[in-house]
Amino acid sequence: MINLYKKDEVDFSHNGLGSLDSSIINPLIKWHDNGAFTLEFKYPIFAKHGKDIENSSIIKANDADGSNLFFVYKVIPNMGYINVYCYQISYKLAFNAIDDTFIVSKNGQQALQQIASSTQYPHVFHFSSDIQTVANSRVVRKNVIEFLLDSKLDNSFVSRWGGHIIRQNFNIAMNESYSRDSKNYTIRHRKDLKGYNAEIDESTVTTRIRPIGYDGLMLPEIYVDSPLLNAYPEPRIQQFEYSNVKVKQKPDDEEGFATIEEAYAELRRLAKLEFTDNMVDVAHATYKVEFVALQDIEEYKDLKSLVKLKAGDTVTVIHEEDGLNIKAQIVEYSYNPLSNSYNSITLGNFQKTFSSTITKLVDSKVKEVTELAETALVSANDKNKITHGSVEPLNPKEGDSWVRPNPQDISETQWLIWDNEKWVTEMDSATQVKKGHVISEINISEEEILIQADKIHISGKTKIDDASITGAKILNLDAGKITTGTLTAISIKGVNIEGSSITSSTSDNKASINLKGGSQTFTDVNGKNVGTIQPTRDFATGRANGFAIVSNPGDIFSINAGNANNSSSRPVIQIPANANEDNVTANFFGQLKFENIQPLDGRDIWVVSPSGRKVVLGVAGNSKLIAEDGGVAVFGNFSVFNGSKNAVHVTRNGLRATPAYEMAESYLGDIGRSYTREDYEVWVHIDELFSDTVNTDIPYEVFLQAYSDARFWVEDFKSDKFLVKSDKPFQRFAYEIKAKRRGYENERLVEQKRDNEEIEKIYMETEIKDNG
Repeated sequence: MINLYKKDEVDFSHNGLGSLDSSIINPLIKWHDNGAFTLEFKYPIFAKHGKDIENSSIIKANDADGSNLFFVYKVIPNMGYINVYCYQISYKLAFNAIDDTFIVSKNGQQALQQIASSTQYPHVFHFSSDIQTVANSRVVRKNVIEFLLDSKLDNSFVSRWGGHIIRQNFNIAMNESYSRDSKNYTIRHRKDLKGYNAEIDESTVTTRIRPIGYDGLMLPEIYVDSPLLNAYPEPRIQQFEYSNVKVKQKPDDEEGFATIEEAYAELRRLAKLEFTDNMVDVAHATYKVEFVALQDIEEYKDLKSLVKLKAGDTVTVIHEEDGLNIKAQIVEYSYNPLSNSYNSITLGNFQKTFSSTITKLVDSKVKEVTELAETALVSANDKNKITHGSVEPLNPKEGDSWVRPNPQDISETQWLIWDNEKWVTEMDSATQVKKGHVISEINISEEEILIQADKIHISGKTKIDDASITGAKILNLDAGKITTGTLTAISIKGVNIEGSSITSSTSDNKASINLKGGSQTFTDVNGKNVGTIQPTRDFATGRANGFAIVSNPGDIFSINAGNANNSSSRPVIQIPANANEDNVTANFFGQLKFENIQPLDGRDIWVVSPSGRKVVLGVAGNSKLIAEDGGVAVFGNFSVFNGSKNAVHVTRNGLRATPAYEMAESYLGDIGRSYTREDYEVWVHIDELFSDTVNTDIPYEVFLQAYSDARFWVEDFKSDKFLVKSDKPFQRFAYEIKAKRRGYENERLVEQKRDNEEIEKIYMETEIKDNG
């Protein structure tokens, strides 16, 4: 089953909110090796769980490897349906962050363990890896998915350690290969795959390598050839550089081979590895098989075993005309979790281009060497080490330095020194004042003099010129001795302030509030007057009658709800910028609650929108009734108490109503015409759009009307068609099909939840109306 769960569910051993199987339309899982892993489907808004599906809801469905979890990241309503888009649950890690961690000389498993414990907040994911390659990576301000899969990042996992990601529920593995089991399955190019999408790209093939060692060292024979040299019309030549292959210049040199012959042998060995391990002499090949298109094709029987393959499985593709065998993996698929079958698979060997492969190899090694070198720089005294990075150095000795990101602001660097007990800053390690000692300079720098002490007592006359005192308590201050013209950042309590004007403003913009003569004036961040709170008078009599909030024409006045601390509020009542004395307009947002509404002028109450805009009535944030230029739409159940549902028509004798036909169960119908063929029968196909609205997988009804003297009957039913037979050939008939509405298959005479008082009120209203 395809099951729906709440966004905060943690236990997936039960069926959650329920199954989506009966109403879900076109579910499709798309998977790409080290790439996107998604689920998308269509669902009727008013089916059983249509209102339960929302962003972050969790879906459990089968992919090609078994049961898996996906979370909803986008829901788009469209014409009575919602289009739902989901990511595999591992993408939740894209919301988590790695602030700063330095992975040093670790294999795949160790690297993932460090990353798992370095996220900004805890998570429920489990990591594993079988990759034994040892590498380094400094990861700063990246999310976990970026680090694992972004091949454009030089320090990502796939760039430094390689491998393939395997995502199953909350388990994430980065392994040498996606599948450890090769299916030992062989297909032949232009035979088994004849007529299907097969693409062979030889532009990246190399069959002859010119290996170059340190300082331009070359082989006497210059080239090393591939065993597949003759499989192509001409040799494909590329130069590969191996700068670590060198010959010792002096016998006591630490690096290099003792003789040039040994260096030559190493160049030949490395070049041959490019053919045997990196397969640079094999073409880049992809094969796409569309299973839906192949189902009715005779040749499909030769490929049936492909449907048994799993993601990452390997097959052998033989090119007989070229004498090549290519190992191709499933690198991409689309899968239907409802029918548990592939729609398509893509096989490929996906070799990188040679230039990018070589560049990446060299760059990666240089990066690793640079990072390691940074952790072990020797200071000028040849005795101490200077370590760079966020990882604390091991076994430091007195005088060693550690340059790290400042924990308070990782955009800054902090220099620490080991004092034989702990890491201290340069300032901490300077000469300090000890008990009974006096020094002439106390922690002095060009910027400031820092005096740190629990108690400082200053006696005698002390003068402070052009300075500021922050966070201090001054007792018994004589205000008469304050002669300054401006007091900044003060708090005054328990006083009366008299004056002509008081202005409150900030230094970072021109916004202010000015209180003057009983009026309060507001200016915006540009210093523009935008409105006032002021006393009012009756225009006719001139008598005072209260106060008003007045916004200037062209400016907005708004009463908002939300968080005033971070400006994340939204308007509830708003006078728009175009309002003025002749255009008295107000906008209302959110919910308006009225009791005993009475129109001021005694006329009817109207709710009218401008042309092209809608009037919407809703409950709990969901629209239930929408009135627009094209008519009125009702979302959800529509019940009529003590009345009928009528269509009103214009007739030659006035407006007349036609009541709707009512049934005990929810059926939808469709009608049409057809005729039987020469074999006395015809299959009538159910209209696809109609079938989207009903469930024809359960019994439905067909009614026939003869348009001849023949006898007709329905012989067989299928979900997309039904078989009609007659006792004569070529006989015309009409049919009517009635099927249960999708999502309402089990409803019959649904009880309406109303208490006795409500029912009595409904009937009393009818009786009063009928009896006058």
